Amino acid sequence: MKLKILIIILFVLQPVLIAQKATKSQCKWQKNEVDPFTKVKQRTTEWEKVGYNIILKNNIHGSLNFAISEQISENDTVFSLWINTSTAQMVCFNDQSIIRIKSGDTIIDFPLLAGINCGNSLANYSVINPEDMEFLKSNPIDLLRIQFSGDGNLIINFDIKNVNRYSKLTTDYFIRTLKCFE
Repeated sequence: MKLKILIIILFVLQPVLIAQKATKSQCKWQKNEVDPFTKVKQRTTEWEKVGYNIILKNNIHGSLNFAISEQISENDTVFSLWINTSTAQMVCFNDQSIIRIKSGDTIIDFPLLAGINCGNSLANYSVINPEDMEFLKSNPIDLLRIQFSGDGNLIINFDIKNVNRYSKLTTDYFIRTLKCFE
């Protein structure tokens, strides 16, 4: 009887276990190495398009890619969220630029740290603190807002959400991608 129950449990759980392994094995890395001088291990996921908006709102439209990196040193592990944008209009990141993520009633801000840069294709990053990482592992994204700057100190909000074929958001990006680091 015990053997029969065990076989039934394994039969029922097998698809779940296979799905978890398949998710982990689908992780793709653009970088997975140890620095020979500092011994810091760094892994960075490949860029993934997480959203686009071709609705002309605030006269801005384009696409957004994310990557997550992990740096493991002797004393610390740091996770970073990398952003790469492509817009039809020239925009800038400055010291006020942030990535805002809304999930339910929770809003998480990621201040961008790479300084000022302008153009149609921009890259920047922010540090992910442990509390936000735990939240993002199990909660889908409802809305993304990227705050660019225009000329001077003008703030341009670029919102991405699942509305229709003109505005798409990959709501499970963090849930899937953060499994790669477990």
